[in-house]
Amino acid sequence: MTPAIPPGRRKALPSALAQGDGILIVDADLTIIQANAQLQALFCATQEELLGADAPGAIRRYLGPLLTEGESPGEVVALLRDGSCPSPVTLDVRVPGTGARRVSISVSTVDAVTPALRLLVFHDTGEGGAGLIRYAPGEAPLAAFARDCDLPSTRVGNPEDPGLPPVPNARSTDSDLFCPEDATCLRQTIEALARSERHLATLMSNLPGMAYRCRPDPGRTMEFVSEGALSLTGYTPEEIVGNRRIAYGDLIHPGDRRRVREEVVSGLAEGRPFQLVYRLIAASGAERWVREQGRGTPGSGGGAATAVEGYITDITDRVQAEEDLAESEDRFRSIFSTSHAVMLIVDPETSAIVDANPAASAYYGYPLETLTAMRIADINALGEEELLRDMQKAVTSEEQHFSFLHRLADGRCRDVDVFSGCVVIRGRVLLHSIIHDVTGRRRAEEQFRALLDATPDAAMLIDHDGTLLALNEVMAARFEKTVGEILGTCAYDLLPPELAVKRRELTAQALIAGSPLRHVDERDGRILENVLFPVPGGREDGRRVAVISHDITRERELERVRQEAFDRIRQNIEQFAILGDHIRQPLQVILGTACLLEDEQATRRIQQEVGRINGYIRQLDQGWIDSRKIQEYLRRYEWM
Repeated sequence: MTPAIPPGRRKALPSALAQGDGILIVDADLTIIQANAQLQALFCATQEELLGADAPGAIRRYLGPLLTEGESPGEVVALLRDGSCPSPVTLDVRVPGTGARRVSISVSTVDAVTPALRLLVFHDTGEGGAGLIRYAPGEAPLAAFARDCDLPSTRVGNPEDPGLPPVPNARSTDSDLFCPEDATCLRQTIEALARSERHLATLMSNLPGMAYRCRPDPGRTMEFVSEGALSLTGYTPEEIVGNRRIAYGDLIHPGDRRRVREEVVSGLAEGRPFQLVYRLIAASGAERWVREQGRGTPGSGGGAATAVEGYITDITDRVQAEEDLAESEDRFRSIFSTSHAVMLIVDPETSAIVDANPAASAYYGYPLETLTAMRIADINALGEEELLRDMQKAVTSEEQHFSFLHRLADGRCRDVDVFSGCVVIRGRVLLHSIIHDVTGRRRAEEQFRALLDATPDAAMLIDHDGTLLALNEVMAARFEKTVGEILGTCAYDLLPPELAVKRRELTAQALIAGSPLRHVDERDGRILENVLFPVPGGREDGRRVAVISHDITRERELERVRQEAFDRIRQNIEQFAILGDHIRQPLQVILGTACLLEDEQATRRIQQEVGRINGYIRQLDQGWIDSRKIQEYLRRYEWM
């Protein structure tokens, strides 16, 4: 408050600059809980960087570089740590955007809340500081210091100033008159009073809640509420104080009023602070959760409390978050406990099995209490170092799908696929793992792989887009690759562009027809007979095609050679028929001529030889007939 000095001797006093002060509020652990915009600008730090930080550390980090040579942030830290109300510290600070300024730093403790808060105020006193107000000897004004018995404040001023009430007797216990020869004492007192009022006003405007003073009546009639009342209740301070529009007690949820009243009365009766959590009905009708901390203030005689002072803050978001978290945990617990999928909760740091669901107990064959006392290394066949490394990959989301071999209680080992992701339970980062037994699938895959590798033909399985899902070594060799190099790639990318287009068309035809499609492919001196077998899928994108490719180059060559041999045989048979006709005619001439001979013995001899030659000719005729039958047989069964 500005003192009243006679106009003839009025001097310029330093301004409080309350609106420009930097405010830092810390709790009992010296953790920053609030920093206003002016302090953020002074420290060149954001609200996010400051909130929750260690106050001494933040002062050294952000204020230290701003101090001029010879100044130390240690003085401010010591000021903050001092539990009493020490004198302010004045330092030369390079204020960003302004230059070197004399900054007064003071601290005060706010006991109206529990636990108490500390308020650190950075006040710009001006460059080079402010000089003392001096008066010539004998010219110092007469000053009156008056204390209101009901308020912890002091008024200072000239007794001649009409702004103050008449000064009572100098020997009154409520006021004193003095005439200082030097204004130093007056100035220091004025600064202390202004600083105290500034601290209180700043605290009230910066705290995220409502400070109050009320009567200990059932309606909790308010004598004072801070500006935070509007955001907390929806009513202005003027509407609440004195129950002008509504009593604060009527804002308490009907279901909580009795409990709140009983706890407040109990705290006042026992002379102890009280803490409450209850619901308020705001002006909008919205229900809000609040936390109240307060205590009674005894009367002048030290008797029963005549008022209650405290602080009320909105904790709706926190309560809602806690309820949401509890609901989420209940939902997770329900899913975890009732799911038929095998689930484990594992600590990635120690590999301990923190929790397991009933499905896991049934699968591994251990009781739940036994399973949750084990480590994951007890059931995983992988080495412990490799296992811990894989768990860290899951924690960092580098990898979330793993294939392991797990041991059951009866000693059997099963192939499993494990899908792991991070969950935070009571502040601990754990792994939630879902285990699928894929032993049967792995065995089927091994058998399918053995079957693929056993067939001499090239074989592959592709999806509707041509992605290679499986293939054998023969097919990989066709592409001059290994199975591992091309598995999972697109088969069409391994073919020349023009051929790839034709193969896509054939695959689409096979899928549309739903029946095997056969075609012959001749390229690079090879003849391939390909058969496409559509494999139905439950979804449009789940359809697949199995391709069997048989190299018939050698078969075609053998067929050509065989055909040439048959053609040569047929030509020879026809030549034999012609040859028989050519032989028969001369034999008939020879036989006729023999009949004209007079030598009967010679005639019989010639006839015998002609008959023997005719026998040979008949054998040739029979052979030709048999050959014709063989040709017909071969032609009938497409051997020729």
